[in-house]
Amino acid sequence: MEALRSGAGRLALRAGGARALRVGAGAAAGAGAGARGAPPPPPPPPLSRYSLRAEGRGVGTRTVFGTGQVAATDLPRAMGGRDGDPQPVELLLAALVGCEQATAAFAARHMEPRLRLEGIDFAYEAERDPRGATALPLGAPPPAPARLLAVTGVARVRLRAPPGPGLGDGGGGGGGGGAGARAGVAARRAAVQELGAAVQRRCPVAQTLLAAGVQLNIKWELAGDGQ
Repeated sequence: MEALRSGAGRLALRAGGARALRVGAGAAAGAGAGARGAPPPPPPPPLSRYSLRAEGRGVGTRTVFGTGQVAATDLPRAMGGRDGDPQPVELLLAALVGCEQATAAFAARHMEPRLRLEGIDFAYEAERDPRGATALPLGAPPPAPARLLAVTGVARVRLRAPPGPGLGDGGGGGGGGGAGARAGVAARRAAVQELGAAVQRRCPVAQTLLAAGVQLNIKWELAGDGQ
């Protein structure tokens, strides 16, 4: 009798072990299926690339971009040029405002609520210490960095009035006469500040300048706002 009970116990243990193995295998298979079912992250988009060919003579250049457009640079006569084309740093400023305008147009479309952007009027100035580029001797460290130190200016944002009540209609979407108008102007001012912050974060040229240590002291304003 004792032998029968011992044999039955061994059979029960083996049966329990088999069930545990089946349960473990099922759990592992389920986990594997869950991992296999998760979609892989999308691949990054291809990098944007820009190309040009240029010829330099004296202190000027003529550049042909990969898209076929042409640009030229020169320096003032006092610096050895003919003053016939913009200076390179002036084109850098033009690149900044061009990039900010394009970025603002994109950001305005994706703001909530959507910002009805009509245009932006830019008035920028840049400053640098000329010793960074011209101090001699060439082998000695210059007494100042050659890069721009700061870009300062104002970006005045012009907004379209929407066809109905809401942001930008001057009425703030509410009643109350003057109170509603003030609320509408306040909302538009806040939207312009949000736009300016988004542009600085997203504009490739602005981010390149910031990474180089250039201070961007740009004030974003609602055009026609007497405050």
